[in-house]
This record gives sequence, C-alpha cells and structure tokens, in this order.
Amino acid sequence: ELIVAIYAISDIYKKNHNLFNWKYWKFALNMGIPLIPYYLSLRILQHLDRIMIDYLDGTTAAAKYGLVYKVTSSLMMINSSLNTAFLPWLYNNYNTHKKKNLNQIYVNLTFLIFYINLFVSLLAPEIIKILGTQDYTDAIYVMIPVSMSAIFIFIYDQCVNIELYYEKNKINPILAI
Repeated sequence: ELIVAIYAISDIYKKNHNLFNWKYWKFALNMGIPLIPYYLSLRILQHLDRIMIDYLDGTTAAAKYGLVYKVTSSLMMINSSLNTAFLPWLYNNYNTHKKKNLNQIYVNLTFLIFYINLFVSLLAPEIIKILGTQDYTDAIYVMIPVSMSAIFIFIYDQCVNIELYYEKNKINPILAI
C-alpha cells in the first residue's frame, strides 16, 4: 500500500507540481469531518451489544450472539457491496436529472436485500450447526431479528448516500450519536 501511495503522490506531483489545492482540501474536510462521529459510533455499536449481553446475561449468551453477529456481518458485507455497486449509477442519475424511476429502484433493491437476508435467516439452523457446536442451537432464535437489522442499516445507508450527494451530511453526527 505504501508503494502504491508513494507512486500516486509522485504521479500527481509530476502532473501538477502542486500537492495542495485548498479547494479540494476544503471539500474533503467538509465532507469527511462530520462523518468521523458517524463511523466511530458504528464501531462502538458493533462491540457494545456483546458487552451489554455479557454483562446482563453472561458469557454464554454473548458467545451465542457473537456467532449470530458474525453471520450477520457477512450479510452486511453483501449489503454494503450492493450499495457500493449501486452508488455510481445513483449519482449518475442524479447528475443527469433522471430521478423518475429512482424510487422504484430503491424499493426493488431494498426487497432484494430483504429476500437475501430472509433466505440466510431461514438457513439459520443449518448455519448455526455448521459454525457452532450443539451448545449454540439457542442462537437460531436470535438470527432472524439480528439479520433483519441489516436491512435497516442498508436503508439508512441509502439515506446517507443522498445526503452525501447533496453535501448535506452535517446531520449525520447527530443521528449517529
């Protein structure tokens, strides 16, 4: 990574002879700084639930939840990948003012995510048996609500995408906290 970064910086410097352009830095800082609390809160929430379950119900319950959360994390990765693949198309349609079918496409994409998550949830008994021992069978009942939470995270990410497009992301830190 360092070699690629050094190459990229040297290439930019060769073309421009200037590494600092205040206009770009101002834009990047205005967009990036408000997102820091948002991403920090996501990281805290990813671990706080297991800590609370451990405190309230014990290590065994936290371990069962942890297994389910690992499976759900793979679902969130799929959701995030679909979101990332969707973003260029979304921004292109916003740029060309082709917003006519956008709402229906959002609904269809959300249903696709819903069905993927539902399918994985229906396979919960098999997934838990493969990934855990017999002691983890109770985790099956936690799988559906936790995997369905991934859908709400996906929907929230769609709202964030639109906020970022319009450069109105100042509310994100407040919503994240």
